[in-house]
Amino acid sequence: MILLFKYIIIIQCPKNLKTMKKTRVPTKIKEFIVYIVLVNDYLHNIPEGETDPRGKTLGMTTAELDLLDKYVKQLISGDPDHPGIWDLHSNPDTRTKKTTNDFKLLRKSFSAWFRPILKRIDGSNACTDGDRLPLNIALPNNKHSRPKNRIAEACSVEVTSLGRGDVKINCHYKEDSKRSGLPPDGNGAEIAYTVTPYVLVDPETGKTKRPDQLVDPTVGTTRVTFTKASFVLQLGADKAGYNLQLFGRWVNTSYPELAGTWSSLVSTMIS
Repeated sequence: MILLFKYIIIIQCPKNLKTMKKTRVPTKIKEFIVYIVLVNDYLHNIPEGETDPRGKTLGMTTAELDLLDKYVKQLISGDPDHPGIWDLHSNPDTRTKKTTNDFKLLRKSFSAWFRPILKRIDGSNACTDGDRLPLNIALPNNKHSRPKNRIAEACSVEVTSLGRGDVKINCHYKEDSKRSGLPPDGNGAEIAYTVTPYVLVDPETGKTKRPDQLVDPTVGTTRVTFTKASFVLQLGADKAGYNLQLFGRWVNTSYPELAGTWSSLVSTMIS
């Protein structure tokens, strides 16, 4: 009973939590004991107004909660006639090589079992900052540095008519690469395009010419953004034989004002 009282005093002291290492399951002996007892109590606690223990709310099963409690009782039994591993090992009169080995094996077994559970809890929508402290789970890093410069990579655009008004578009940011791909600072490609019929210049021969070339991608164009560097622009089968003109550029949808420069004009007949 004296040992149990000592554990309670240690667990209530917040300084012990502050000195824990960043590893979720502590490796030092005393910190491990504090951790496993505290975690067991915390996850079995039923918050006021709730019906399930906190561990179940965080995604643990009843069997996992039972096994967690079993691990603690193997260390600290609460029964002087049947002492646990830590009950024996923490007493100089009963500490032996066997208690040392038993403790190391249990700590290793518990850590291997409990780490995946902590990972699951970390990813749970029910996990709050208040849950993370006793479980020794770091707060999520939601601080993202805001980019200040425009996307520097140039956007090179290739178009291929696929038929029935579909046009395949591949965007590159590396001139020597044949594969499409998004640049490091961009998460999408913006296309500014027009679809217009060819201009009839000789009704007798049916000779046509291309429409006047676009000069400004921001004037009189349709603009769409794709989150991939390779995609299909579906213009409709009725646009077969029309002229497609387009510009492309890289964008970061979170910071549209930092979009890259427009590519050179690309023009093709839609099939």
